[in-house]
Amino acid sequence: MISESIFRENDIRGTYPEELNESVIKEIAKGIAKKCFQEDISSIVVARDGRLSGESLLTNFCDAIAQYGIDVNNIGLATSPMLYFAAKKENSKSGVMITGSHNPKNYNGIKMVINDNSVSGSEILSLIKNDETLNDSSVGNIIYSDIKEIYISEILKNIDTDISELKVVIDSGNGAAGFIAPELFKRLGCDVIELYSEVDGNFPNHHPDPGKLENLEDIISEVKNKNEYMFIEMQRFMKKYSLNNFKMNILNFDEVGPYLENSIKSLTSSTPVLLAASISKTSIWLEFLIDSQFSLKFSLHKFSIP
Repeated sequence: MISESIFRENDIRGTYPEELNESVIKEIAKGIAKKCFQEDISSIVVARDGRLSGESLLTNFCDAIAQYGIDVNNIGLATSPMLYFAAKKENSKSGVMITGSHNPKNYNGIKMVINDNSVSGSEILSLIKNDETLNDSSVGNIIYSDIKEIYISEILKNIDTDISELKVVIDSGNGAAGFIAPELFKRLGCDVIELYSEVDGNFPNHHPDPGKLENLEDIISEVKNKNEYMFIEMQRFMKKYSLNNFKMNILNFDEVGPYLENSIKSLTSSTPVLLAASISKTSIWLEFLIDSQFSLKFSLHKFSIP
C-alpha cells in the first residue's frame, strides 16, 4: 500500500522504510517509466545522496525502470547539482535523484527532471494509479559512470576569477557535498579547511538542514576563529554573515541579486561577507565570495549547461 502523502508538488518525500521503501520505489519507477514514454524518452541518468537507504533504493529503482525498456546511466553517489548536470549532458535531458534533501536521516525521496522539465510527485502518483499497461518485453541497459572529473572540469573552465588567495571553510555536514566540494575548491587554488567531509548518512555532527542556525554553529565558530573570507556549500539556501556581530540573513535565490545590488556599497572593509550557493537544475554554480575589498573583482555569477 502506497501512502499518497509522499507525493508532493515538487518531489516525492517520505520516511524509510515506513513510507518509502524498495517495494514502493519499484511502483514509482513504473510511474516514471510511463512519464518517459509520454515524452518519448528512452534513457535517464540516476544518482543518490549519502543517506543510509540510498544505495538500496537506487539499485531497486534502476532494476525496476530497466524492466520497462528504459536505459539507465547510474552515476552513483552525487549531489543534486551533479545529477542535473549529468541529465543536461544526456541526449534525453532526463534524470532522477534519490535524495532526502535537508530532512532528518530517516527520510529519503526523489527529484525528477524528464525531457528537461521538472516533474511533480503528484503527477507520478496519477501515472501510478492509471490503468496503462507497460511493455516489459524489452529490458533496458544499466551502465555505471563516474562524472566527478567531468563535473569539476566543467566548473573550472567556466570560472574566470582567481580566488587562489582565499581561505575557504566548507562544512559538508557529512552529506554528499563532502564528495565534491573540498576537492573542487582545492583545485581552484583555495586554502581549504574541511568540516565533516566524510559522507555518513547518520549525520553524526549536526542535522543536514542549513536553514536552522543551530546546524551552523561549527561553521560560524570556524569563521570567527580564522577571521578570513569563507565559503560554505550546502543545499538550498544562501546566507550572509557579518563577522562583526554574526547576524544571519537567509536569502532565497531570487533575492540574492537585488540584495547584492542594494547592499554591497554599504559594506565596510572590516565586514567580510559569506555566501552559500543554491543551484537550480538549469545552472551548476554560483560564484561565491563578495566583500567590500573585492566588490569590483567578484560578482554573482552562474552558468548554464549548453
